[in-house]
Amino acid sequence: MKQFILLCKYEYKKIFQRKLVNICVISMFVLSVIIAASPYFGSLEVNQVKICTNAQMYEKMREGARIQEGRKLDTSLLEEMKAALNQYYENTDDDIMKLPTEQINEWKKLYLNTYLPYWGIRTIVKSYLDCNNEELYEWIPDETQLYEKRAENLEKSWMDNCLTEKEKKFWREKEKKKEVPETFSYTIGWFYLLKMGNEIPLFLSIVIGICLVSVFSEEHTRKTDQVILCTYHGRKLAYHAKMFAGILFGLVFTLVCFVITFVTVYILFGLDGANAPAQFIFTSTSANMTCAQMVLLYYGCLLIMELFYCVAIMILSEITGSNTISLAILICYTMMGLFLNVPGKFRIASQIWGYSPNKISSIYHVFDCRMISIAGIPYASWQIIPVVYILLILMIYFIGSSVYRNHQVKGR
Repeated sequence: MKQFILLCKYEYKKIFQRKLVNICVISMFVLSVIIAASPYFGSLEVNQVKICTNAQMYEKMREGARIQEGRKLDTSLLEEMKAALNQYYENTDDDIMKLPTEQINEWKKLYLNTYLPYWGIRTIVKSYLDCNNEELYEWIPDETQLYEKRAENLEKSWMDNCLTEKEKKFWREKEKKKEVPETFSYTIGWFYLLKMGNEIPLFLSIVIGICLVSVFSEEHTRKTDQVILCTYHGRKLAYHAKMFAGILFGLVFTLVCFVITFVTVYILFGLDGANAPAQFIFTSTSANMTCAQMVLLYYGCLLIMELFYCVAIMILSEITGSNTISLAILICYTMMGLFLNVPGKFRIASQIWGYSPNKISSIYHVFDCRMISIAGIPYASWQIIPVVYILLILMIYFIGSSVYRNHQVKGR
């Protein structure tokens, strides 16, 4: 054990003695704050008129939502929201810039005190109805129609994704268990955490690759690989120490970035509505879970994915023996996920591609409505993904041990 700890310390010394690693780690921490705080800065403009800063806008939204907090999303509340929106729309002119300054200021107050306080309810209603502002203005508030329309949109989505009748029945049963009418809560913080989960992992994967790519390849570059392999602990213990050091680095680094993101969102937007239904922040889900459960489960899957990248980049660098080639493969593969998509009508290919490491960071793939049946039992994607990636990590880990012992001998 003493030798293992000593080897781990040595690997960490090698990792952190590179200036590039320290720069990347600090930059990623700063970038996590910037990404999480970006919606908070700037200003709100409507019809070319500056209403307020984004900070003031979110404060108004939060104040209004706290007044409505705990109320049922029923016809009464929908009519109240619609009346406030109608008051705003009826006093809005496309050429508002031509109006006198006093009227413009009155219009700004109307927007701040009438429109923004109902922003949270309005967003939920628009997502359930799948409509634009003009259609919402014409809509007659009716809670029955609201939830029926959401059910229709779900059925359409299931059809587009080629769900089987068994899968549709499963999700319909989940929908029946949900409380109707739902209880309103302010969930903007949880919504932004989901949104940022699509952005931060892309940078994390590349930074982790830069930091860990030299853990194995450095011995090839410095021509010391054969010397290490001939030592007493060089064939087994050294490999496990390298992998442990790399995995622990990736684990702690990823967790710190996630904690920074959560703390920043909590300070700026708040994390009200933790127990609100998950469909408030992700309309197309039928899973019976809260906003907090969905976000934590999502980030748990992202954490496992980053650990997969840790193991993969280290073994890849051992196989190639080159930092440049390994990073080029990692970046190209990561970029492929941004531009290459498989249409949903090719269900099997689309599902496999959606579960790949460069796509799984998307909330739409983690909470995909398409299921996987094992022994006749259907499992949701968020139940399968963690298990599959943990098994892949273990498989690569043990295969990598054989590669490490044999490749260095054959590579000369």
